[in-house]
Amino acid sequence: MLFVFLAVAVPLRARAQTALFIESESILAGRRWAPAFAHEADAARCRENLDLNDYCRRLLVPFYEYLTVRAENLGTPGLTVEFAGWGVADFADRFDPTHAARAPQQSDDPFRPGVGGDVMTGYLAYRGAGDRLELRLGRQFMFLGAPYATNFDGAFLRYHFPGDLDVAVYGGAATPRDAEAGRDSENGLFGGRVGWGRLDVGTLGVSALNEVDADGDLVRRQIGVDTAWLLPRRVDVVGTALWDLAQKVLEEALFSVSWMPVPRLKVAADYTFILPGALIPKTSIFSVFSDGSYHDAGLDLYYRVTPSLRLSGQFRGRAFSDGTDGWLWGLGGRYLIGDKLREVVGVDCTRLMAKDTDSRNNGYYQARLYGALAPLPRMLLSADLQYFHLDDTIWNGSTIRHVGAVNASAAYRLTDRMDALVSLLANFNPASRDEVVLLGRFVWHTWLEQAARRVGP
Repeated sequence: MLFVFLAVAVPLRARAQTALFIESESILAGRRWAPAFAHEADAARCRENLDLNDYCRRLLVPFYEYLTVRAENLGTPGLTVEFAGWGVADFADRFDPTHAARAPQQSDDPFRPGVGGDVMTGYLAYRGAGDRLELRLGRQFMFLGAPYATNFDGAFLRYHFPGDLDVAVYGGAATPRDAEAGRDSENGLFGGRVGWGRLDVGTLGVSALNEVDADGDLVRRQIGVDTAWLLPRRVDVVGTALWDLAQKVLEEALFSVSWMPVPRLKVAADYTFILPGALIPKTSIFSVFSDGSYHDAGLDLYYRVTPSLRLSGQFRGRAFSDGTDGWLWGLGGRYLIGDKLREVVGVDCTRLMAKDTDSRNNGYYQARLYGALAPLPRMLLSADLQYFHLDDTIWNGSTIRHVGAVNASAAYRLTDRMDALVSLLANFNPASRDEVVLLGRFVWHTWLEQAARRVGP
C-alpha cells in the first residue's frame, strides 16, 4: 500500500538530489573499581555471593559502536530511509545486556565476555503535498508534545491543514522502560497531538498518549499541553504540563519567561514541578537520590559587556516533598576570541547549599574552566575541567570531599564532507578513583547528484 501511495503522490518526472549521511561513533571505555571506597561488609558479600558479580567486578573494558545511515530524497523527492543501531562487546568482564538491549548474550558462561546491541531507528519516511504531509513507518523516536520521547515500532502520520492547524497520530509497539518486564516484551502504544502554530507568533498544542502491556493492563495514560509565544518587547514565554489520567496526578509542569530589555541584557525566570517515577527520568543533580516530587524556581541573568565578553549569574531554589531543600547560586563568564569569535574561554563558579533529612549539610562548591582553541583553519581543540568540593557526603561509610572530571577533545575537518573527532574523558568520583573513557568519533556526509529520470509510467 505504501508504494502505491507514493507512486500516486509523487510527480511522474523528478530531479532529486540525494543526501547520504553516514556517522560512525566508536567508544572504548575502561573502568577499575576502587576497593578502598568499599565497606568491608560489601566486600565480604562480593566474595560469598556470585549473584553480586555485576556490582563486584573489578575491571570493565566494553567497546561500543554506533552507526547511523540516512538517505534523503532517495530516488524521489521527499523519500527518506534511516537506520541507526549500536553494538557492544565486553573485552574484560562479562556484559549482561538484558537491561539495555534486546539481543541475548552470546555466551552461556556468565563470567566470559559478552556482546549485545540493538536497533535504535529503522524507518521509511515520506514528506509531500507541499510539505504538509509526513509519514513514517518502522522503528522511530516520537518527539511530539508534552509526553516524553518514546521509541516504538509502528506508524506516524502528520498533516498540516490550512489555517496553521497541525494534526498527528501514531501507534505501534514499544519496548517497556521497566527493565523487569524483560527485553522481549512489547507494549501497545498509540497517541497523537492537535496543535496550532505560527513561526512569528507562537504555538499551542494538546497531546495524548496511551500505553498498555501484553496482558492489556494500563501502563500509562497521559495528556499534555505545550505552548510557546513570542510577545512584544522581546518577551518569550514557554510552558508545558503533563497529567497522568489513570492516577489523576500532575506529573510535570514547566513555565519559563525570558525578557531582553536591551540587546545586551537578558533576564530569564522559570518554575518546574516534577514527580519522579519509573517513566520519568530525573534530569538534575538535585534529584539524583530522590524519589519524591519537588518544586524548582530560578532566575538567570546574562549581560554582554562587549561582543566578545558575556557575564552570567543564577539563583535558584528547590524543595522536595520529603522536606529536603536547597539553594544554588553562581557566577560565570565567557570570552570569545578569534576573527570569527570561534574560540572561547570560560569560567563558572557555583555554590549549592542543601540540607538532607537529618539537617546535615549536603551541598557543594563547583568550579568549571573550559575553552576551545583553533590552531589550524580546520582543527578545533577543546577542554573542560570540573571540580566539586562536597560538604559532607557519605558513601559506604566514608566521607567524600572531592569529585572532578577532565574532558579534552580534538576535531579536524578532513574535507568539506568529512569530519573526525577524538576525545578523552577522565574523572574521579566516590565509586571509582581511576576511571578513563576513550571516545573516537568519525563522521562522513556527502551529497550525491542525481540525473533526471522517469519514476512513473
